Amino acid sequence: MFKIIIPKAAFKELEKIDSKNQKLLYLKIKENDILVITLIRIAHIKEVY
Repeated sequence: MFKIIIPKAAFKELEKIDSKNQKLLYLKIKENDILVITLIRIAHIKEVY
């Protein structure tokens, strides 16, 4: 299972695309199981636990 997160800037661009192509983009992302990892914070191991 995965979750798609679209930043505001990209969402605004996505809204400009017609619904047929929006659906096509979603299907391509879903079928290719694209994984993006976003680093939120990097800390020393003793701070994480």
